[in-house]
Amino acid sequence: MAQYAYPDADTSVGNWAASTGSNRYAMIDDAYDVASGTADDTSISVSDDSMSTPEAITVSLSAVTDPSSATGHSVVVLWNDGGGMSGINLNVSLLDSDGGAVKNEDFNASSSPETSTMTLNTDQANGISGYDNLRLVLTATDGGATGTTTSVYRAYFTCPEAASSTPIAAIAMNTYRQMRN
Repeated sequence: MAQYAYPDADTSVGNWAASTGSNRYAMIDDAYDVASGTADDTSISVSDDSMSTPEAITVSLSAVTDPSSATGHSVVVLWNDGGGMSGINLNVSLLDSDGGAVKNEDFNASSSPETSTMTLNTDQANGISGYDNLRLVLTATDGGATGTTTSVYRAYFTCPEAASSTPIAAIAMNTYRQMRN
């Protein structure tokens, strides 16, 4: 099984707009949709100013439990550029609880919504100091300065389930057996 950390608050929104309401994080948190595999029509978007200015938004992520495993960590983003223009780039950056970047990666545009996955290697996953205050930064840049709109429909962090602890009864029984021998 996996754990999911969904956007739970806007930290810095820049020029990004919500498709409805004012909470950008709520447009891309889609916990229900990830579980069911269906998409909804909420999103956040930003239009380039035709000067190739990077447009960033930062959202905090809900807490997950340290999985005690350095495999299976990734950030998933469903997005598109709205116009199918070449030169659109989305940089995805996962920030640790201390504010340092765990990993960032650039993805190229597509005119139809596509899922981009940023996979962490074991060193990057082991470098996460806390799973209770991760943040996600999405930065859209229009290298062609065409004034294209970038839209993000879903973004989340995933990692393995936390290791289960040994029940106290099993520990007590093991201690009892050791004392008898």
